[in-house]
Amino acid sequence: MRIISGTHRGRRIPFNNRRFGNARVTSDFLKEAVFGSLAPDLMDQRLLDPFAGSGQIGLEAISRGAIVWMNDRDRKRYTFIQTLVTDWQLEDQVTLTNDDWRKLLKKIADATCESFDIAYIDPPYDSVSAEGLPESEACLTELNNRGLIRPGGSVFVQHSHRTGLSDRIGDLKLDRSKKYGDSLLSRYSLG
Repeated sequence: MRIISGTHRGRRIPFNNRRFGNARVTSDFLKEAVFGSLAPDLMDQRLLDPFAGSGQIGLEAISRGAIVWMNDRDRKRYTFIQTLVTDWQLEDQVTLTNDDWRKLLKKIADATCESFDIAYIDPPYDSVSAEGLPESEACLTELNNRGLIRPGGSVFVQHSHRTGLSDRIGDLKLDRSKKYGDSLLSRYSLG
């Protein structure tokens, strides 16, 4: 895995999938689709990645100038990202947490009152919430209900092509979905 554009272009992310719990890694093709649909310069944009995994989405956004909040509840993956952030001297551009995504969103809404221009949701494809919804839809609902997306903001959801998501979740409206292998990339906007 490499950073594909920006100030850290070409830097390698030495993520060993077997060592870190077989987290699904976003393909470069899909990552290019996400960032190709955004402005090339994300200077001062705020991105939230509650399921950071290898950290590649957040690191790509940082390379393009964004300020990023990355979270992964898995301690090994969190430590891996923390090491990269320190080694690459990115502490000023990253908030990194090790929480369950629900606790994270509650913490952000209650304690920091932050909101984001971009969010990237990529939970395990087969995970289901306590309400019986796909985890990705439950997370979208919480983002909307807690007001964590700024007007004009976008939420990207990477999910299984077998998982259908609602066209509208509160104020978030589905703009498009496109298939990439066994993944669908759905983009919601807050109009």
